[in-house]
Amino acid sequence: MRSESTSLRTYLLTRLALAIPTALILLTMVFLLMRVAPGDPIQAALGGHVSQQEIEKRRQAAGYDRPIVVQYVNYLGDALTLNLGDTLSDHRSVTSIIVDNGSATLELTIYAFTITLLVGVSIGLVAGRYRDTWADIGGRMFGIVIYAAPVFFLGFLFQLLFGSTLGWLPTTGRVSPLTEFELNKITHIYTIDAIIGLNWNALQDVLLHMILPAVTLGLVISGVMIRQKMPNSLSPSTRAAWASSSGRET
Repeated sequence: MRSESTSLRTYLLTRLALAIPTALILLTMVFLLMRVAPGDPIQAALGGHVSQQEIEKRRQAAGYDRPIVVQYVNYLGDALTLNLGDTLSDHRSVTSIIVDNGSATLELTIYAFTITLLVGVSIGLVAGRYRDTWADIGGRMFGIVIYAAPVFFLGFLFQLLFGSTLGWLPTTGRVSPLTEFELNKITHIYTIDAIIGLNWNALQDVLLHMILPAVTLGLVISGVMIRQKMPNSLSPSTRAAWASSSGRET
């Protein structure tokens, strides 16, 4: 047990140590690709809409007229301090854009992972408990089919059935336009914001819009978990066979 704990700790520390050079390599690759790619990002974003003098002014403000080494050092410094700058088109803070869109991704991930656990673990436990029966075969077949299904195709089918045909669920957006206007966005995670503001109508709207994407993504990922049979859920004879095949004691 102690050796397993040490191995796990060593594995986690190794992964954390490798994360730093990996991030540095990725940042360097992005920097180099942006510099060696044909064209100028300022020219591409503003060309044809502003004068050449304005373009040169924007290039100087962005630091593109400085030596490449100075640009690289400033680039790494801004990345470490999370100073991601503003967009060239509408001057929005990149950090605010990440907060707005990243919170939506995080919220969907939490809901989808919940669906994954509920479906995947439940079916996996039943299949493991009733091994080599119709429940086991059906669970495995469901896991294979649902994991192999393209997520965009499954989402389209759900939209067509539950949105267009039955009209039960909304098919686009995080919330309705009225809720988007009324909701006080504190964390930008709409479920939490609705609860903080005690806005139960907004919470219902958020949950309704979350059902289709969360179920679609959660079902696809649950196919992996279904195949992970839990030994504790097996019958004594099956658990003994599992322990023997894996070299463990019951």
